[in-house]
Formats: sequence, C-alpha cells, structure tokens
Amino acid sequence: MLAGGQILLEAGRPEAAAEWLGQSKGAADAESLKLEAIAYVEAGQRLKAIEVYRRLVKRGDVNAAVVAAEMIAEESGYAKGVSFLSVQRSATGLNTLPGVADLLVENVGKVQAVQWLREHARSGDADAYLVGADLLLDLGEIEEALTWCDSAVELGVAGARIYAARMYALAGLSDTALVHAREAASNGECQALIEVAKVHVERGLRRRAMDCYAVAASHGHDESWVSAAEQAASLADMCTAADFYRRARGAATPAAAAQIAIALCRPGVVETVHEALRWYFGVVDVASPDAVLPVAEFLRGDAAAVVLEAYTACRGADVGTAMKWLAEGLALAAKEAAAANASLQEAANTSKFVGDKPLGVGSAVYWFEQAACNGYPAARVRAAELLLEFDRTTEALVLLQEVQSTGLLRRTDPRLLVALIREKHFDEALAMIEFELDLGQTALVDDVVPALLRVGRTKDAMRLLSRAVDVGNVSARVILADRYVRQNRSDKALDHYLVAYCRGRDDVWGKVERILKANGDGTTLVELCMYGVTVEGKPSLPWTLEDVAKDLAAFGCDGESR
Repeated sequence: MLAGGQILLEAGRPEAAAEWLGQSKGAADAESLKLEAIAYVEAGQRLKAIEVYRRLVKRGDVNAAVVAAEMIAEESGYAKGVSFLSVQRSATGLNTLPGVADLLVENVGKVQAVQWLREHARSGDADAYLVGADLLLDLGEIEEALTWCDSAVELGVAGARIYAARMYALAGLSDTALVHAREAASNGECQALIEVAKVHVERGLRRRAMDCYAVAASHGHDESWVSAAEQAASLADMCTAADFYRRARGAATPAAAAQIAIALCRPGVVETVHEALRWYFGVVDVASPDAVLPVAEFLRGDAAAVVLEAYTACRGADVGTAMKWLAEGLALAAKEAAAANASLQEAANTSKFVGDKPLGVGSAVYWFEQAACNGYPAARVRAAELLLEFDRTTEALVLLQEVQSTGLLRRTDPRLLVALIREKHFDEALAMIEFELDLGQTALVDDVVPALLRVGRTKDAMRLLSRAVDVGNVSARVILADRYVRQNRSDKALDHYLVAYCRGRDDVWGKVERILKANGDGTTLVELCMYGVTVEGKPSLPWTLEDVAKDLAAFGCDGESR
C-alpha cells in the first residue's frame, strides 16, 4: 500500500494517492497514515488531512498533533490551534507544550507565550516550567529562567536537572551546574554532564569539558570517553587521549580514533603529529586504504614514512605493499577532496611526482611510482588510471605506453585507448577498437564511447555503439539511452532502459521511474511495479487462472489447437 501511494503522489496524483492509501482494511500502519495525510494536504483537502493526523495522535504521535494544530491555526486562528494542543495534552498525556509555545511565539510573541506557560504551570502542569525557561533565556531573562528550572527540579519534572545543569552553565555558574549534573548522573541521567561539557566546549574551556565528559563516562556512558579523549587531544595531551579512547570499549570506533588523531595533528607540531599517526594506525584496522582518508592532509614530509612503518609493523607487509596501500589511500583522499571542492582539483593538477610529496593526486601518483620501483610494476597502471581521472592525460599516456612496452598491458587496453582518444590520436585508437569489435570484444565500448563523445567524435561514437547494441551489449544500450535522455528523446531512452533492466541492469530502474514521472505516466509505472517487464522491454500483462484455463481449453493438453 505504501509503495503504491508513494508512486501516485510522486506522479502528481495526490487525490488518487489518498484514495489508494485510505482503502487499507484494518488498522493502517503509521507511515501509510502520514503519507495519506500528506496526500490530502497536496490535494487541498485540509480537513481530511487533519482527521488523519488526529488518528495518528491517538496512537501517541506528538508530531502529528503539532502539525494538525498548525493546520487548524491556519484555518481558524492560532487560539484554536492552542486549544487543540491543550486538549490533547489533557486527553493523551502527550507533551504538546513545545508546540503550544511555538504557536504562541509565532502569533503573539515570546512575552505572551511565557505568560501563558506561567499560568499553565501555576495550574499544575509543571512541564511548562522547562518550556518557559528556554523562552526566558531567549529573552535574556537568565535569572528568571534559572528560577523556572529550580521550580521544575523541586516539583520532580522529568529531565529538569538536565535543563538546570545547562542553564546554570550558560549563566556561568559552573559549580551549581555541576551539582545539578552530578545529581542527575547519579540517577542515570548522564546527559546533564554532557550538556555542561558542551557549554564549556563552546566557550573554549576544554579541560573543564574533558573533566565533565570523564565523569559522565565513569557513570557508564562509554561514548563520553571518546568525547573526553577528543578534548584531551585538543589540549595536546596524547597519553590521556589514548587512555580515554582505550576505556571507551564499544564506543572506540575508527571514526572516533580519527577525530582524536586529527585534533592531535592539527596544531602541526611535528613530533606530536608523528606520535598521533603511530597511535592512530595502531588502533584502527589498516586492511583497507580507507584508513588513510581522515588523516591524509597531515601526511607531508616524514609523516608518510611514519605511516609506512606503522603499516608494515601492523600487517607484516613488505615496503612495496605498504607504498601501494598508502597510494590507494591518498588517491581516495584526492577524489574526496575534488568532489567536495572543485578548486582543490586544480591544485591537485599542479602537483609534481617528486619534491615534498604534496598532497593530492600528485602525492598518490608518487607513491604508486615508488611501489612500482619496489616490486609492484603494475602500480604504474594505477597511477595512470588516477591521472586519467584527473584529466592529466598527457602524463597518463606516457605512463601507459611505457607499461605497454614492457608487456604488462595489451595494445587494445581500454585505458590506453581512452588516453589516445583524449590526446587526439584518433586513427590509431579507432583502428584498434575496430579490430577488437571484429573479434566480438565489445566490453571496451563502455570506456571508449564516452571518451569519443567528450572530444566531439559523435559519429564514431554512435557507430561503435550501434555495433555493440546489435550484438547484445547491454552496457552500450544504457549509454545510448543516456544520450537520448540528454537529447530529450525520452521515449527512445525508455525502450532501451527497459530492455537493459530486463537483462539484468537493475541500476537503470531509477531512470525508468524518472522518465515516467516526468511524463506524468503513473499508470505505466504502477503496472511495471505490479507485473514486471517482458524481454522486449514492455510491461507484462496481468493474467488470471481463468486466462490460463481458456488457453488450455483452446489448445488442449497435447498442445494441438481445438
């Protein structure tokens, strides 16, 4: 039911989606109800949406109560929305007070909201003190906010000491904040100490923050050992940081170790950087080069050598393997940086193979070259692949031709062909491609066709694609469909995508959905989801047992026509 509703809603048919979701027999699940309410909203049937949200409120969904109140306020005024939430508070026990406060602040301001909460608290709903304390803090009434927190604590409101600890810390009354935080922690509410620690961090009081986290951790909150370790690292206290991380047990994740190492390395003190890297690569799993990613920016100069030593010691590997592993990690870092910031790609493109081993693609290529010199000649191919990815084609072609001359690479290797195409050696590249296609080898089309299109050799690219599609290359069919999409020829693209999907390319289903939704063809999409795709790339037709019986009657059990 949920999937059908999503498809109809995304196809721009909210009325049909609401009707589909509303026909569920029995108690609908919460997600279906939420989607039904959204469908009614998009269809402009707000009263029906509110009724659906009321059903969710009865199930204990406080967010549904707030959404319904906002819609009621838009229809009938904020007072009606406030009244609705107040009634739900009394009837269900749900804490709708934050929603009430939001409505009041939006419509009459914070001062009036505080006045409403004060009266509500005096009438016996002590939870209002905590909601009001936040508003008073926003108004700059810190002393009044502390008084409200104290009232909540005295009345035993759940979570009141956490609020009080944070408020007193914000007011600069650290000793009182710690009293509340320790009392809360002794009752299993370690969050109070964490809140105080966060305030200290914001104010640069890292040692105080570290102590708060350590106390929270001593009460059983293992994640706080990691936070304490991060603060120790910021204070350049390597031994304490390592000790706290060791105590963190299940919370001592690779990501946590990376954060600690980064904090230790960031000041740039060489000895501390080396010590932090030795520690980091000693506590994380270095089987994958992914381990290099978090600390890649610090691997300058001798730091890279420190990492190689740590890897060989941990894995018992030879230096060539270590260099290849480091190069892969730096390659991942270069790709990640380029994806996050295009300007970093330009910096990477100016890197050199030698010198201070600058970070970026040049640094990775350097270590691939070093690995090749230390027993792994194929590492130069990886260097060339990376250069191709970063558009350093001239260098890549030189490397690939050198490797090919040693016999480690075929003349028709797709990487070499792509480099030749990018460097505009078209005759040589096309001759080798045609030779491979004549032998029935169409796999290289995946690489060479995009390269040809990139340099404007469209006719050559389409000719090669057609040959590959004719002999059943599914990847070529997908490339052709992608091109049709860019040309706004969605019907042709859809045919090719559906054939490819039927032949095992599940990854194109998202493209099929996008085309059908863009065309407003929700019916076909629903049919495809329900009945599947034929080998011709068309929706399968539904069938029944009666259809099968008719076929059997028409042809007989022996297959002869009657």
